[in-house]
Amino acid sequence: MTDHVLEWAENSLSLNPDSGIMALQIGPASLKGTCHAELSPGGQRIIRVQGRRAETLDREAITDAHGAGQRLRVRFAPDASGLVLRFEAAVYEAYPFLALRVGVENRGDQPFAAFSLTPLTGARLEFGSGPLDGWVNGFHSWSFSGFVPHTRRQPRTTFGPLTRPTSQNPTTRHPRRAGQYVGEEIAALVDAGRQALVAGFIGVADQFGQVYADGRPGRKSLILQTTADGVPLDPGETLWGEWAILYRIALPDPDPFGLYASAVARLTPGRVPTAPPSPGWSGWYQFFDRVTLEDMHRNQEALRDLRDRLPLRLIQLDDGYQPHWGDWLEHNDRFPDGVAGWAEAVRADGFEPGLWLSPFTVDSGSRLFHEHPEAILRNAAGRPLHGGFLITRWIKGLDPTHPVTQEFVRRTVETVVHRWGIRYLKLDFLYCAALPGVRYNPKRTRAQALRDGLRLIRDVAGEDVTLLGCGCPFGPAVGLVDIMRVSPDVAPAWYPRLFGIQPPFRRDFNLPAARNSALMSLQHAWTHRRWWWLDADNLPVREEQEMTAAGVQTLITIAGMTGSHIVLSDDLPLLPEERLRWAAALLPPLENGRLEIMELLSDELPATLIRRCDGPAGPYTLAALINWDDRPARREIRLTDLGLPDGEPTLICDFWRRRVSTHEGETLRTDPIPPHGVALLALRSLAPGAQYAGSDLHISMGGEVTRWEKRDNSLHITLWLGRTAEGTLWLRLPTPPESITCDGEPVEALPAEGDLYAVPVRIRGEATLIVRR
Repeated sequence: MTDHVLEWAENSLSLNPDSGIMALQIGPASLKGTCHAELSPGGQRIIRVQGRRAETLDREAITDAHGAGQRLRVRFAPDASGLVLRFEAAVYEAYPFLALRVGVENRGDQPFAAFSLTPLTGARLEFGSGPLDGWVNGFHSWSFSGFVPHTRRQPRTTFGPLTRPTSQNPTTRHPRRAGQYVGEEIAALVDAGRQALVAGFIGVADQFGQVYADGRPGRKSLILQTTADGVPLDPGETLWGEWAILYRIALPDPDPFGLYASAVARLTPGRVPTAPPSPGWSGWYQFFDRVTLEDMHRNQEALRDLRDRLPLRLIQLDDGYQPHWGDWLEHNDRFPDGVAGWAEAVRADGFEPGLWLSPFTVDSGSRLFHEHPEAILRNAAGRPLHGGFLITRWIKGLDPTHPVTQEFVRRTVETVVHRWGIRYLKLDFLYCAALPGVRYNPKRTRAQALRDGLRLIRDVAGEDVTLLGCGCPFGPAVGLVDIMRVSPDVAPAWYPRLFGIQPPFRRDFNLPAARNSALMSLQHAWTHRRWWWLDADNLPVREEQEMTAAGVQTLITIAGMTGSHIVLSDDLPLLPEERLRWAAALLPPLENGRLEIMELLSDELPATLIRRCDGPAGPYTLAALINWDDRPARREIRLTDLGLPDGEPTLICDFWRRRVSTHEGETLRTDPIPPHGVALLALRSLAPGAQYAGSDLHISMGGEVTRWEKRDNSLHITLWLGRTAEGTLWLRLPTPPESITCDGEPVEALPAEGDLYAVPVRIRGEATLIVRR
């Protein structure tokens, strides 16, 4: 038999029907490998079912979620046990990727336990002339994700088994050598910053997928595998793995994973709020689990007083109100009126109450642990699985497929939402529902069990309740949560530390730390408004913390640039006026443009963030240049890298330094940026006539402008913030203004530099400026 070939654009796949060997061409990348599945008969040793000789093979035209294309279907000859490997590959007219998946059919007379489905294995890779760097995605919100140079080993948790569940997939083989990588759901191999081969699973609802890659010269290879978690495959049944895709991109690419994220959403549509979620306040990073009712009331009163200047609607009660993890409907002595009474007081003040829950997690002191031990996830020996060590407790996972767990979750959500009236739930430690253990329903994989649990919560809560996922494997949550935490805890310190000790933990990217939260939020920014609304975690902006003002400004900048859900976490009555103004500058959340991170596939610490914005006052570029170093540093960048004309004069507004200037030249060089600090700049090409140069009113330095109307002898500008604010906007005026009014009141324009003027304004929600020339 001759090889069968699929071709589209720069991609092709040919399969030899006599050997099952596939040859793939993804642009300049060549791969040669096979497919297989691993199963076990009756708990015996694992056997591998190889795709060797094709029994049937056909190619057909298709139209599916990705549009029109061609699909190759292969059924291989059965092995001695009656297991039949099946393989499919597809190419599409509208997208430059190759899709493939593998399944296994049981034609025998005995059940098998399925452990893995591998559509591509043993794939020798020819790509680039030297070693390949990697980019990997982590297992859940707190896992390391990011660029890994070929000279370094992929980072992992410092504490080994103690905290492994809180940082990585327990069943994934972690690479031990530099140049080897593993990504959960998606990964990339990078050829010296020039191009990248992206591989990932776009089916995310039923199985967890891993991309194993080796970038070492002479050993370059790629394996795509989904885990079936030992689910039974009975006679006559067929089990399919998830669809995977491969594609090549040239670098730098402003959105390297956009093609992947959109493909996922076509198979499993995301759940993206049409408007930004309600901004809010939580006491976690100020009071942690020692929070009291008095703490909550004191900050609620402050929020009421600040309502005009800092319009935060949500007040979220975090961990600390309950006697034990799992006793979510009870309260301790610090909340004598219970959660229901607290929530009623919040609503009475015109705010929205929110509540933290860890619905699939218990500790050994909880009522559920003692009364229903059968609901606890256990290993094959019957011992409870531990979900991680949290300093003060070992936590256990609940089996979402068990009727006891389902009734417990149903009753908890029903009470909290429909009796207590709380319509914002932060759901934490969700990975505990996907721990690798023995389940009541053995037919559900770990991914399906977690998704079933989340679907139950959504069904009971209702479509109009806001669900935020945290500590959650991403795939099974797509389409079910409105907001997703995409980073480790922020913590009121830049670097991770434990028991006051920092040095051993600086390279641990899973532990709570401002750096870790900021960095991982950038690594996952491509999921924002494709799968959900992104949450870069709470913002501690106070002075009394182990973080400099520059570090706080970087956190605020990243929250703004990513479009993150905004939740402050300070004791508000003690917050200085300046810090309140910094936080308020995030409101309303920035929605203009999509974040571009130019070094995502070339640097461990990507430092150039770009959003190309437009509005009534014209187009401009928002650029954040981060200094991750421990010492002051300047940043240099070519204006063409920011999408601006080469060498033309440029207006620059520096948000944090509150100044404007005109720059000439091809390269922009900043003043020294403090350690862990950022330069946040709005850049506009010089144009004839009057121009808006920026403001210190909003982090966008332009999004506040809703009208820019030039008339014969005047300029009319409308500003909208939805809050009361005082600040400065800067205008470029070719001739000095005769007068300027703000809502009819005269204001004085102060010369800034050349034809640039600083205009002090006060806004009460909205303001209109008239500049007469």
